[in-house]
Amino acid sequence: MVTRIENFEFEYSFLDNDFECPVQFQGVLYPSLTHAYHAARTDSETMRCRIAHCYDFDDLYKLASAMEERKDWQMVRLRIMEQLLRDKFLRNRSLRENLLRTGSAEIVKTYPDDSNPSNAYWGVIHNRGSNKLGKLLMEIRRNIEDGTDIEGWLYTTFEVVTDSLRNPVIRLKCYRDGRQIDTSELKNKNFYILGSLEDCNLRMLHPSISRRHAAILHDANLGPIIIDLGSKAGTYPQGHKIRPFVAAPIETDEKLKFGESSREYVIEVDFSSLQKQQEKKRKKLEQEISLLEQLEERSDPTLVQKVMNSDASDTLFIGNLSYKTTENSLRELFQDLGNIQKITIPRDYKSDTHRGIAFLTFETVEEAQNACKLNGMTFEGRRIRVDFAEKSRKRPRNYE
Repeated sequence: MVTRIENFEFEYSFLDNDFECPVQFQGVLYPSLTHAYHAARTDSETMRCRIAHCYDFDDLYKLASAMEERKDWQMVRLRIMEQLLRDKFLRNRSLRENLLRTGSAEIVKTYPDDSNPSNAYWGVIHNRGSNKLGKLLMEIRRNIEDGTDIEGWLYTTFEVVTDSLRNPVIRLKCYRDGRQIDTSELKNKNFYILGSLEDCNLRMLHPSISRRHAAILHDANLGPIIIDLGSKAGTYPQGHKIRPFVAAPIETDEKLKFGESSREYVIEVDFSSLQKQQEKKRKKLEQEISLLEQLEERSDPTLVQKVMNSDASDTLFIGNLSYKTTENSLRELFQDLGNIQKITIPRDYKSDTHRGIAFLTFETVEEAQNACKLNGMTFEGRRIRVDFAEKSRKRPRNYE
């Protein structure tokens, strides 16, 4: 049994980024992950179009070396690479099966030299380097094994709204032969899977329905959307079949059909809870403005600054964490952003189970504020929430 894979050649050539297979970035399919990666490096739509239609790798590398790189590339390149790798192995089922067949082998991208400055970042040179590419491949393999690969793809591909107060309730009214027979209500989750499996949020039993047929979620930029998850018989909003793994917006009163089923679903998107929350925020903002005006009249800049930073704290709340997250992995993620004084991962004292949250205390409020820029990034397959811990937050009695 192979215990370590270092060379992405021959039977392991599918692991290489140059392996020719469709990979999507922002709605465009590219001939390989390498193509999509270089397209992500630039903000130029013209250059992205040229890359998408460049099928010779020598010409591709010439294009890539001459183009202007986006300013935030060094900060976002790891997230982009994860997004593209997840798309590659979800979209191409045979490659997904090949990755599973590598078993528990350690995957290490090995380069012969440092001719490219990023070689030691993505792989190793003479056993030295970060091996970010190999680590991502092994993480995706674990996700495929435990059935969370679709979740990881959704979080890295879309701006999934994770705040339950901002997510709408989505109702699907089911009709057969023009008569309503059922209503399914989707709420209190970041996304919903529709398909034939028992653990789907909406289970459909027609023979043409795939095990995990489609997903519905609220995207921060696109609004409520539906995505076909590579189903065999298709997903049809308003009677039109959508491309697999591409988002399609959904609205109230639109109709949905799945596969060859005669059942038709009418959508209702209910934002009433969000509207109530916005009204509360509006009233709070009005109160703060009124207080600031009073303080300014008293010419007390210290109190004004205190009110303006009332939500700031040297302690951060980290939410939506993987249940496998450890103190060491959190420290590694945040260590370059400030001096970490304390990390607390609450656990249920009865079952000793991880609750998916943590608290990080920095040396200063400014360091904590700097660390907030990781809010929304993907970490261990989950899009995490990073925010100031509420000063009034108290741990439940059943946590330690």
